[in-house]
Amino acid sequence: AAEAPASRADVVPRRWTLHGLNNGGVFRATWHSVRLLPKPVSYAIGDLCTWVASRALTTTHGAIVDNLRAIFPGDADAALEQRARMTLRSYTRDTVDFINALSYEPAQARALFDLPPECIPRFEAVRARGRGALLVTGHFGNWELGSVLLTRALNFPLTIVAMAEEIGRAHG
Repeated sequence: AAEAPASRADVVPRRWTLHGLNNGGVFRATWHSVRLLPKPVSYAIGDLCTWVASRALTTTHGAIVDNLRAIFPGDADAALEQRARMTLRSYTRDTVDFINALSYEPAQARALFDLPPECIPRFEAVRARGRGALLVTGHFGNWELGSVLLTRALNFPLTIVAMAEEIGRAHG
């Protein structure tokens, strides 16, 4: 029988989140600048930062390429490099969209989503039971935007439970 890994770190092949940009100071600066600047300017700054990061953070970039290689095993290295840059760019734009959406009025927030007509009554039926609900999701895509859907667009209460970062300084 295969032996179970001793810890989560034994499962994660590369610790690509250990870099200077994954910290509270960078997030605070991003938060304040995005809330003050027009969205196209925030996107442009994010695109520039992504370009710099994809070249300066070689371990991070390499880990993203390795992760993508598992999904696209037939892709040439150049295609994987391009996908890695687009992944980082998408992440920065998702962050801009998320920060902006937190201040949207309910009608603006609802306009972000194309919900099938049966979705809202399902959420409302669960809420009407008065016992709460447990919605489980993986970290795939911009799951943070789901909190905008539930709290801003649909006016549902929400508590998020997430696994802590491996390193405490990511929140500092």
